[in-house]
Amino acid sequence: MTNRIKIFSLLLVLHTPTYGEQLVLMDATIIDPAAAEPQYRGSILIDDGVITAVLAADATEFPENARLVDVSGKYIIPGLIDTHNHLSFGHDTVEWGPDRVLDFLPQWGVTTVFDTTISMKNFNKLKAEEKSASSRTRFFAAGRSIGAKDGWGGTLTGGYTPETVEEARAAVRELVGYGVDGIKLVYDDMTVFGVGPWPVLDDSLVAAIIDEAHEHGLKAFVHAPKLENAKEALRYGADALIHGIIDEPIDDEFLELMRRNGAVYAPTHVLYEQGANKPAMSHRYDVMDIRSLIDRSVYESLWASKRQNPVTGAKLPALRENLRIVVNAGLPVAIGSDTGVRGVLAGVASQMELVLFVESAMDPVDALRAATSTAAELIGQQDRLGQIKPGMYADLVILEESPLADIRNIQTIWAVLIDGDFAVSPRH
Repeated sequence: MTNRIKIFSLLLVLHTPTYGEQLVLMDATIIDPAAAEPQYRGSILIDDGVITAVLAADATEFPENARLVDVSGKYIIPGLIDTHNHLSFGHDTVEWGPDRVLDFLPQWGVTTVFDTTISMKNFNKLKAEEKSASSRTRFFAAGRSIGAKDGWGGTLTGGYTPETVEEARAAVRELVGYGVDGIKLVYDDMTVFGVGPWPVLDDSLVAAIIDEAHEHGLKAFVHAPKLENAKEALRYGADALIHGIIDEPIDDEFLELMRRNGAVYAPTHVLYEQGANKPAMSHRYDVMDIRSLIDRSVYESLWASKRQNPVTGAKLPALRENLRIVVNAGLPVAIGSDTGVRGVLAGVASQMELVLFVESAMDPVDALRAATSTAAELIGQQDRLGQIKPGMYADLVILEESPLADIRNIQTIWAVLIDGDFAVSPRH
């Protein structure tokens, strides 16, 4: 018995049972990317939606009334967390509201999302429904974005459009009053996406928004895919960049600013890749969708569109290289798909982000860390989500094949648990 298993066995004693609704997932290969030993065999004890112990794989004594589920030969990872998801399907022929998307995402192993821009009406509705929708993907959000008048994130997307420092601070305070989980601001003229140029927030307003967010204990999530804008936002204390830098190679100053802030890089590779070539990405989605969860007509319409963006396409090598530089510098990276943009399809895009990370720069275990513990830390939920250990919510994905052997095995979902309940029932 390893020291690790001894510690977990001790924790079982310390968490002496008040056994009620209990579940034991027996004899799996557990993959916890944040752990010192990221892969080992074990059994997971769940009580009232929370992991109470991780036991040796050969454990034979379990709580008397517990439900035992044999998962030998399977692989268990923490539930995936998508930190940039707009809760629409991502195709104009599928008109789903955000609640329908939250009900669908567990099928892809996505157990938590952070919506970086959502109307306050939908924000309030989804927050009110949380307790009654236990099998639904967990929901966190920034509410309305803050951007420039006549610009993206502002007028063009229904966001706040402050023109003075006081108006900027007032917008943040209003969002705080709604109970948002973070503040999102756009600092970009959108030319890297092949549109614009559109107006950009004055840097004094960027500074005020970030400072006011911090005054209220909230992180500032910044849309700034151009290097100079990103560095300016980081100088003012940005906590996360929610698009990859794509206009030019990142430099040492950028890396130092990221380190200083403890900032997280969430580069939305799938957004850029599908924007550059929708038909090619839709073929890749189709291959990933081994359970045919999305109607094939959706993929076929994207193939037929022949839509390609040469502006974005020409910059993809810089995007990929910048991720490699960030990873080699040891900076934290989180997944964010930007699901909801046309062609960034619910569920499959979140999985594809992991695949693209590995193709660009990462080992599979690092990509899984980006989708679990680092993502949880980014959205302030590291004490409850993103790891497999006592005290964590039992949000788990059970796979047929190892994602460490091939990250594309993330598609081989056997079952998904949220709060210890099967949101996706075991396959037989």
